[in-house]
Amino acid sequence: MVSSTSFLAGIVLFVGSCGENIIRMPISRILTTGKPAELLMVTPLKVDGQDMYAQVDTGSSHTQLVWRTWYESVSPKGCGDLFYKCYHCVSTECLKGPTTSIHYVDGSTLTVFPHFGDFYFDGATAIAMKFGLVTGASRGPWAAIGLGSRSVKPPYKRFVDQLRSQHLIDSGVFSLYLSSGRAPSGELIIGGDDPSKYVGHLEYFGITDKGRQKNTLRSFNIGGKVHREVQPVLFDTGTSVINFPERLRAEVVSLLQTTGTSEVDIVKVGNIYIVDCDDKDHLPTMRFIMQGLVGKYDVTISVPSAAYVIEILPGTCHVGIDFGGDWIMGLPAFVGNYYSVDYVGAKIGVAKEDTAKCDTIRNFTIESYSSSLQVSIVRSWEIRAFIIDII
Repeated sequence: MVSSTSFLAGIVLFVGSCGENIIRMPISRILTTGKPAELLMVTPLKVDGQDMYAQVDTGSSHTQLVWRTWYESVSPKGCGDLFYKCYHCVSTECLKGPTTSIHYVDGSTLTVFPHFGDFYFDGATAIAMKFGLVTGASRGPWAAIGLGSRSVKPPYKRFVDQLRSQHLIDSGVFSLYLSSGRAPSGELIIGGDDPSKYVGHLEYFGITDKGRQKNTLRSFNIGGKVHREVQPVLFDTGTSVINFPERLRAEVVSLLQTTGTSEVDIVKVGNIYIVDCDDKDHLPTMRFIMQGLVGKYDVTISVPSAAYVIEILPGTCHVGIDFGGDWIMGLPAFVGNYYSVDYVGAKIGVAKEDTAKCDTIRNFTIESYSSSLQVSIVRSWEIRAFIIDII
């Protein structure tokens, strides 16, 4: 377990160069060890003095923690073996109120009830933040900070809106970036941007369906082969793969196998795709062309093989693609990139992250997480999380 000091070292209330208040939180893309394992974008949290981890989820607007009393009543091993850890009511008993069911696109469901707690940041505390406590889960519970744009039903409120109402941030804009490499890490910056963390300037594409939090894909390109595909797409850090419609399965797999620097064999094992790790560098870059703002150029997001291929066993690599349902740009699209999300302005900006300026935060997060990750109780690998169980 990381000490309280280590947690707070990375969660910072920061006054930007223009005087704006922003909150910075370290994030990492990690593959938990054990059987099963899952791929997540996570951040450490300190709530009411308790250290936990939570997913950073742009695909959901709900923020929730796992209720210790419930979880230890249904899990023989208890909270010690839960990656996220559990929230325990220390001052008074949790008053279990009306429950709400949260339904996710992979078919999983969480049942939560409302609770208040103080979220600690280095230099500031968010008082009486409202969140859900998980008291039921169809496929295993998880904690998350919800950064989606969709409104949530009372008594809940969006995490960013609560921070803004307490004047801890000045803007509803948030940004995040992940470095390239084997252990991507970076920051979630709530309340604004940090131009020192990306190269060049931000290129913006529109949020064309605010109600469903969707952008518009114009086409995609794998290994130089262009496929026109005008479809809505969701950018979701809570999804571990690039998800294509089922009708594109055969074509996409074929292009990945044949359009790189040399042909490779991609094999479907159960519900995932694997490749020999010796071949991973031969796989092509995937490029996704997003509809730009009115009167502006379209925006290309490049996803190289280093971002979507991950070693899961010695010599065995997972190819981060899936098929079925809607278009989803999951975690691979965030590796090596900086994103700025402005729901009010209905736009998302993207640029390459500046690796040279991310060394400090990378060293902190890798060191912290390497000593603290535990086997997790997880959701289905389908869409919302990556689970592999082929050993």
